[in-house]
Amino acid sequence: MQIRFSIFAFLVTAAGFYTDAFAQMPKTDDNQLKKELEMTSYEKDPDAGAVILYNYGESNIESGGGGLQLKTLHYTRAKIFKESAFDLAEVEVAYLDANASEKISSVKGITYYLEDGKVKSYEISKKDIVESDLGDGWKSIKFTLPQLKEGAVFEYSYMLISESLGAIRPWRFQHYYPTIHNEYRTRIPEWYRFLPLMKGHLALTSRKSSSYSRSVIFTNFDRPTYGYGGGSSRSEAIQYNGEETIYVMENVPAFIREPYMTTPSDYLSSLQFQLQSVHYPQQPPKPILGSWEQLAREFMESESFGLRLNNSRVRKMVKELPLEGKSQLEQAQVIYDFVRKSMGWNQEFTAYVSGPLHLAFEKKEGSSAEINMILIDMLLEAGFTAQPVLISTRTHGKIQQIYPIYSQFNHVIAAVLTDNGYVFLDAIDDFMPFGMLPVSDLNESGFLVHASNPSWVDIRPLHHSESTWMINIKLDEEGTLDGRLTHTYHGYAAADARYRLSKLNKDEKEFIKEYITDDWSDVAADEITTKAADEPENPFEISLHLTGTDFVNVAGDFIYIQPLLSVAQKENPFKLKERTYPVDFAIPIEEKYILNMIIPEGYKVEELPKATKVVLPDNGATFFYQAKDIGSNMIQLNCFTTIAQTRFFPEEYEYIRMFFDHVVAKQGEQIVLRKTE
Repeated sequence: MQIRFSIFAFLVTAAGFYTDAFAQMPKTDDNQLKKELEMTSYEKDPDAGAVILYNYGESNIESGGGGLQLKTLHYTRAKIFKESAFDLAEVEVAYLDANASEKISSVKGITYYLEDGKVKSYEISKKDIVESDLGDGWKSIKFTLPQLKEGAVFEYSYMLISESLGAIRPWRFQHYYPTIHNEYRTRIPEWYRFLPLMKGHLALTSRKSSSYSRSVIFTNFDRPTYGYGGGSSRSEAIQYNGEETIYVMENVPAFIREPYMTTPSDYLSSLQFQLQSVHYPQQPPKPILGSWEQLAREFMESESFGLRLNNSRVRKMVKELPLEGKSQLEQAQVIYDFVRKSMGWNQEFTAYVSGPLHLAFEKKEGSSAEINMILIDMLLEAGFTAQPVLISTRTHGKIQQIYPIYSQFNHVIAAVLTDNGYVFLDAIDDFMPFGMLPVSDLNESGFLVHASNPSWVDIRPLHHSESTWMINIKLDEEGTLDGRLTHTYHGYAAADARYRLSKLNKDEKEFIKEYITDDWSDVAADEITTKAADEPENPFEISLHLTGTDFVNVAGDFIYIQPLLSVAQKENPFKLKERTYPVDFAIPIEEKYILNMIIPEGYKVEELPKATKVVLPDNGATFFYQAKDIGSNMIQLNCFTTIAQTRFFPEEYEYIRMFFDHVVAKQGEQIVLRKTE
């Protein structure tokens, strides 16, 4: 919601309002700059490619543009150690240009470097600043600090001016490079009440608040008598109070991204603000932050949401579907499959629809909200109890249930009530069977929108990802492998395999080359067969005959075999000694590898990897490995990895890191054969 200054409320004199604003702009003297230029590394993080020396911001509600404006200053100074950190000097700032809501001014940037022991500098010019249109009323400016080189120090600053007084942008204290000093200040008049929300695990070094007093000229307009002139006005000077708050975080470590997480914004230490209420002089308080019940009603009464349901052209299509004689669940599946196959997703996640639903259907393409609202409307017409569920996708961030805020949501899915409770559906993915949500949706919770009885629902995985390798193969004394490989995908693994196959225009040979034999350098594959490639509700199987010489080394009388072939996990995805955010697999994962290998005549097994089993607490993860010489020149190997616990918290990180250490080490062990004849 935008809160704008209006002339009927009050006028503020520029001379009396925040004359000392932005007085704390940091300055660096020549001696300090030279010391920074001579730095060769940052002692608290010697391997860092750069360090942010000073990050500073202020957000002040003050006079400007004939009224009140939200003015935010951003200043950054950083030191570059390595070329790999040049991305830190690439700056992009988005702003809302629609209705002149926001603008950017006072863009400055300068690079310092040493040349023959002397400090040189190079400033950006207007031609270095590129403006781009991002669509939907948004624009951006981009610039890169000039003359960048290893050892340089750069600084830049800009002012963001907004007419939307409630839109204080989040301030980030933590970045992908370490930060020595990060400071953020706000100055907010007493008329505005904001709720601050601190995210991330790092604590502020300090937080100080102080009050101030200012004088404003308040203009009170008398309401004109009906039919008689334009009324009158009078002005008076009034005193008001405000609060200045200074937030400081020092020696902030770099945020290191690792696999298996939602989005960095969930865990980066940052400060967000939500406008709670506005209370102008001589006016009643105006609440801004309502309740979840109120938000649900507003959604259902919106032309961009609830009022788009009950579309006659969409609903009439239900009569054309083969529903008669089918069970309740079968009918829901028929409707789901119809929408899934009929509509193409335009890759846009949104919580709103842009127009009548039948128009999207006629185009056979729509946003995530349009596709699933069509699904809901058809389910309602078929007699189901169905409601929209607002969610935030994993890359959009986690929902804060304490704040009923529209912007937390970026997607809509369907909830249909069956005899076994609610089934959640998302028809944007061509490869998802009925009742299985895309991984992007699995972000803990959703808000079931109902005009009179909204509620929170759990959005958790009901399916797993299972991948099974079955290899029956023969090894000759020259080190050539010859046999049959079958790879079967279940659940999410099957959906992902079908998606990848579709991207290759269903070229099975290319699929095998890209995803099965990609680590082989000398391999031939033929006799390819597939099962259920176009049946999302069934496992997907691909089978082939292969010959190759990879993963085998013949050395004199010995043959060394890597028995997991290309399937072996080569490195641990978890490299941090400590991780401050959860490991989030999203879904349970199961991988099975079964090998039956005939070894050449005249050879015997010299060495087999020892059997092992690793089990984490509460069976959160299990690894089983067993290789056996079963006689008749046959070796059998079973290797199973199961991740049953989808989330491991920071205090459990060491367990899952060591678990994968065991997996990588064991899967890298070799089988050794020795010639006996």
